This record gives sequence, C-alpha cells and structure tokens, in this order.
Amino acid sequence: MQPDVLEYVLELDREEFEYALSLPVYSNYFVVRYMPTGYGPVNLPVGTTEAEAIEIVQAFQEHHRLRCCIKIRQIRTIFFEPDAGFSIVAYPPVLKKRGGGLIVALETPPCPPKCQTVDDRKDSRAISINRVAQKPPQCV
Repeated sequence: MQPDVLEYVLELDREEFEYALSLPVYSNYFVVRYMPTGYGPVNLPVGTTEAEAIEIVQAFQEHHRLRCCIKIRQIRTIFFEPDAGFSIVAYPPVLKKRGGGLIVALETPPCPPKCQTVDDRKDSRAISINRVAQKPPQCV
C-alpha cells in the first residue's frame, strides 16, 4: 500500500473515531469489582444517559466503596475509584504489523490496578480523555 493512501485512510479512521466519541450513549449496566478477579454487572434503568450513569455509579460507590467501570462500545471506558473521582479512557484504533501487512486493532485493556492512574497504565495505546474529580462531563 502506498504511504499517502495509508495516511488518508488513517485520517478517515481518526475522524470516524472522534465522531463515535461524540455520539450520545445510553448505558445498560456498569461493572463492579467486588474483590480481585471478582466482577459483576449492575443493571441501570432503561434509557440511562452517560451523565446519569456517572451520577448513579458515584452514588453507588459512595455507599459501597467499590471500584466500578462503565464500558462504552469498545471505544471508551469510565473508571471509578473510591475517593479519586473518575477518569475516562478512550481506545483509538491502532495499526499493527502482522505478517507482511498492517491491521487495525481495537484493544481494550482491563480496569486499571489499584494505586495507578490511567496515565500510569502499561497500555500506551489508551489515551486519557478526561480526569475529573466529582463532576460528570458534559454529554451530548
């Protein structure tokens, strides 16, 4: 493949990714970490927006003091840590060499370990969109 064609395709992919990030999201559930390697879903009311889901998870977390996350369409995750607010991480498409060609891969690493912020994680392909104390982002 010619380099200029590849650059053009990558630019289109970046634009589509940015567009996908801007779409409204209606979460069905969030994930709770009950203990190491012990995770479970908690259902949200039907039609819950991303901002409402953030508020619900924060209220849940204030009462139960457990780590949680909301996974959104394999393009971003919202991680909640007790006493640390939440952070939003996006997973842009990544080009990888495989054999004699390139492939686009969406990789979604697990929830970050305790005592690490999103920026400390080993997976450098994940980009931090927003680090917020207690206020949810403005969702469209």
